[in-house]
Amino acid sequence: MAAGDTATVVRFFPMAEQAFANLSDSERDNDSRFHISLLQVRVGHSPAALAQADTLNLKAPKHLLASYIRAIVGDLQSDTAGAAKARRAFRDNFTVEMATNRPEYQMHREMLDQFLATIPVGGAK
Repeated sequence: MAAGDTATVVRFFPMAEQAFANLSDSERDNDSRFHISLLQVRVGHSPAALAQADTLNLKAPKHLLASYIRAIVGDLQSDTAGAAKARRAFRDNFTVEMATNRPEYQMHREMLDQFLATIPVGGAK
């Protein structure tokens, strides 16, 4: 997905979705939820991606990956207010959440830092 090959994502999404569905609840960790949500966003399944964000927030109400997902979905749906709210939450919670050392934060540290850098202090895009 990082290469931007949407056709490949669309082609293989059903297999990824089925593989995720076959995981037991204990195997559906925060990182796998994040990855499936990114694929869901890419193929136009925003409600499903937001459901993954909701699940992340059930376990951790200020989870950075949930805010990231909400911001991306907001952008794609031209929901400027929703995207801005998600970005503010991301910025506001970044330092405390990163201090938790969640494995998914460590795996995606560079992406999270880059996303934070795009959010103006005191507001959002």
